[in-house]
Amino acid sequence: MFVRCEQSFVADSALLVLGEYLHHLSSLREDLPAETREEARIGADVIAASIQYSAAARDGLDRGPSEVRPLPVFAMVRSAIYGLIFLENVNLVRMKKDVPSAGRFVSDSIERWESKRLGGSFGDFDTGADHHERWRKLSQYVHIIPEIKKEGGVSYAVDFQSSWDSSRRSRHAGLPEKFEKEAMECLEWQARLSLSTLFGFRENHPHLFDFKREVVRRHMEEDAFPMCTDMVLGIPGIKRGQARRVAKALFHTEFA
Repeated sequence: MFVRCEQSFVADSALLVLGEYLHHLSSLREDLPAETREEARIGADVIAASIQYSAAARDGLDRGPSEVRPLPVFAMVRSAIYGLIFLENVNLVRMKKDVPSAGRFVSDSIERWESKRLGGSFGDFDTGADHHERWRKLSQYVHIIPEIKKEGGVSYAVDFQSSWDSSRRSRHAGLPEKFEKEAMECLEWQARLSLSTLFGFRENHPHLFDFKREVVRRHMEEDAFPMCTDMVLGIPGIKRGQARRVAKALFHTEFA
């Protein structure tokens, strides 16, 4: 099932390159303001966590037909998207301010995707889907266990629709035939949200890429940016045109 998860792997690999860059940036103690280094460190840490969630989600699907575990995919995808929200708003995270809601993040990501015409290179978001409803369903699947009320009793966030026949599994039992297709769609959806975040990151945080000090600017243009570009071009499974777009959006590299 690797081919079906390939875009998720490509998106995570591209995020990893950005994470390596931000980690390097955070180490330039004598050349950058403390606020810039702190944002770079937060961004690198968020990426490191987010791609682990994505990898765990892929692991639930990248199995034989009888071993697929789709239900945990929803929890991992949801956590990965929260990581993307923090990455996109790393300046607000540093200042300990509220970040936009998940619904706002998804809407902005899809709008960016369309405005930059990324569909031709990476595929389109499902225009017929209700993306707010998809996020709500993610939360519903994750919160499948009944909530214990303070005043006693339980509150079911999910209607299990289970028959009295205990030999039959309930609708939310996580069976592959029930959840595999939807889990795969959520994984692809999250991969495109990741790519959209990458394509907007330099525009949203130019101070993490454009530097006034000559020594820093020269180091980035002559060493860091070319190195990161080579890393993007070397991502397994990524097409040349896709890699060129990602590298240029982040590192403004001129290609021959």
